[in-house]
Amino acid sequence: MSDSIPPVSANDPVAPFRRAAPRVPLEIEVTFHSESHIFVGLSGDISQGGIFVSTYKHIPVGTQITLTFSLPNGDVEVNGTVRWERPSTEDGSPPGVGISFDHLTEDALTVISKFCDARPPLYYDVD
Repeated sequence: MSDSIPPVSANDPVAPFRRAAPRVPLEIEVTFHSESHIFVGLSGDISQGGIFVSTYKHIPVGTQITLTFSLPNGDVEVNGTVRWERPSTEDGSPPGVGISFDHLTEDALTVISKFCDARPPLYYDVD
């Protein structure tokens, strides 16, 4: 993913339609760390472009982080950038951060792509 992608609001109604790759549901533990902190959160969804991690920890938009997680078909370590943050909401949506993947290795892209391709997306194109 390019560092030129602008941050988006978690409440932006068209954000899911601007994604380059479809998201699929995923509930796994994700470890991520920045220059000064280590966090653990639960994922909510993943695509070849990024991941949502549910966490109450405030992580500012633009923070560069390294993520590690295990999918059924392999382990992944990837660098990413926090693109948006969602606080707790009254409708029950979990708080967390949307993270875009930066410079995926060929191995990481293969593991993530195979996982995503084997599952139905969260959103479908509407004609």
